[in-house]
Amino acid sequence: MNRNELKATRNSRFLKTLFLLVSTVATLTATNTGASERQSSTEAPAGFDNMTNGLVLQDQFDADKAAFEERELISDGLGPVYNAQSCAECHQNPVTGAISQVCEIRSGHFDGRDFIEHPGGSLIHSRAINAAIQERVLNGYEIRTFRTSLNTLGDGFVEAISDETLIEIAQRQPGESRGRIAGEVIRVPVLEAGGALRVGRFGWKNQHASLVSFCADAYLNEMGITSPLLPVENTSNDASVAAYDTVPDPENNGEDVEKFASFIRATKAPPIDEVLVQLLRPDPARCCSARLVVLFVTDRILSRLPLGQ
Repeated sequence: MNRNELKATRNSRFLKTLFLLVSTVATLTATNTGASERQSSTEAPAGFDNMTNGLVLQDQFDADKAAFEERELISDGLGPVYNAQSCAECHQNPVTGAISQVCEIRSGHFDGRDFIEHPGGSLIHSRAINAAIQERVLNGYEIRTFRTSLNTLGDGFVEAISDETLIEIAQRQPGESRGRIAGEVIRVPVLEAGGALRVGRFGWKNQHASLVSFCADAYLNEMGITSPLLPVENTSNDASVAAYDTVPDPENNGEDVEKFASFIRATKAPPIDEVLVQLLRPDPARCCSARLVVLFVTDRILSRLPLGQ
């Protein structure tokens, strides 16, 4: 299979997945109409307006947003291998904290039974502070895929969901979707809680359960800046970069990680795209009940697919 055929196959697989998702949402909506009517809920504050959701005052929100947008320098600890100079470089469409067209590359090898990560980890950093340590995909690692930057707006509301609620949703899914959806619950360590386990909900693989853990991970893996929660520098294709790293670890005392998490927690959820809603389901009565499910699940549904799919 050539590259174009492979790309067409992957696109077809994604469209089939999305179609199945939309069909299942319609089924779930019809099934749960009675239950929904018995429960009252409040919509999360939504909007692309750079305003706080009320968790913190606007002045604090603006200060945290500035930290999220700040460009890191080599003197701050940038790199030695990295993908971006700020959080906003990958999360800024249409406002700071949102999604973007920026992609990163993951790579590895499949031996017929197991996935083997690329030397230095599956993430291949696109930049380096010195050309001598620029990462590249090595021969023999034929699995290569792109991952887009995920939206972080409104993730504070996702963080607040209890483990029990997510577990209950996963348990109900097979029956309510007639076997078409079966959510997988994984528990991951919360870095700032001494490794205590919580149901994962952030990242392409649901690898984090708190926004502080998520931000510490991004600070290291996207900008190359270590912090007390993740104090060990990345390598370049598994080779040490110590000779190029002039800032002692941890390069940040953790204050910026807390600011990033505070900003995300105070963001509003993305507003509903009513045009898209109508395209997906012309019946407004059903669409209004299903629309948040569509937005949340489409953002997460690929998170459990094997690398390369």
